[in-house]
Amino acid sequence: MIINKITVKKLIFVCGFNNYLGIDEDFDAVNEPMFIDNFDEVKKYCSDIVCYYSDNDPYVTFDAEKVFANKIANRQYIIKNGGHINSETGYTKFEEILKEV
Repeated sequence: MIINKITVKKLIFVCGFNNYLGIDEDFDAVNEPMFIDNFDEVKKYCSDIVCYYSDNDPYVTFDAEKVFANKIANRQYIIKNGGHINSETGYTKFEEILKEV
């Protein structure tokens, strides 16, 4: 989006974070190239940004997800006991996200 200067209608982040390393070596290698420094640049190409995250993510701290959401999102939703909002914590369906799609 930023690199190609493409405007999009909506961005939805689930358990989003930025500049957060230490999950494990493999995850860090995948995630680090996607980190950005200028959130205003993202907002040039999308004005409707939503974040979903949980209060007990085992991989990313609540504070890291909250900081990310506060910097980028127009709306945020905290999923109580959602873990990393994946099949590990019972999320084989994500009904809450349908109201945003």
